[in-house]
Amino acid sequence: MNKHLRNFTIGFTAAGVLLIGGTALITEYAEAATTTKKAVVTKKVVTPVKKAVVKTPVKVVAKPVAKPVAAPFLTAGWIPYWTKTAGGTETTDNLSKLDIISPFSYEVDEDGFLIDKLKVNAEPWPTLFAQAREKKIKVYPTIAWFDRAAMEYVLNDSQLRARHIESIETTILNNPAFDGVDIDYENKSAETKVGFSAFLKELSVKTKAKNKKLICTIEPRTPIESRVRVLTPE
Repeated sequence: MNKHLRNFTIGFTAAGVLLIGGTALITEYAEAATTTKKAVVTKKVVTPVKKAVVKTPVKVVAKPVAKPVAAPFLTAGWIPYWTKTAGGTETTDNLSKLDIISPFSYEVDEDGFLIDKLKVNAEPWPTLFAQAREKKIKVYPTIAWFDRAAMEYVLNDSQLRARHIESIETTILNNPAFDGVDIDYENKSAETKVGFSAFLKELSVKTKAKNKKLICTIEPRTPIESRVRVLTPE
């Protein structure tokens, strides 16, 4: 029976590179056929030293996380048509403090056509719009609608909704004095949810095509009878 024993040297360089190599001694035991003595034969086997592989450490540089940039704070003023003379004067005196002005308001009839409650071609509007343009102040007239039944009737019907959007496009979006439109539809019922959402998406296509802005004012309530659950008596 033969037995093999190997001794290896393991070490590290100053750079931390692993080295494996050294000299192995293999001892073979052979039994003589004609004697009881054992002959010991020692062979010296030299194992070549493996080449050290130096791995260059990879430096990982963490990129700084960009801080979110807050949107600029804008100041807007709404001028009601029923006080347009006094409101126009006050707005003119404070134009340097404003970023947006909104004439308030166009209204909507029961069939979805706009009503010009502003009398937008009469003073003080033309002068106010010209002054705003000179100072690069945006003008977004408001459309106010509070007739819940009419909103359900118009917005939930695709053809009537398209006609309503066409009225907005003709009256407001095609007017070079305006930079967009402010939608202020209040007193909506829950049944108007799908139609109102579709209305905003479809109107948005029109405003983007004309490079104008769409603003939507969201009221914080629905009518009490439209709530899913009434917690306390009203």
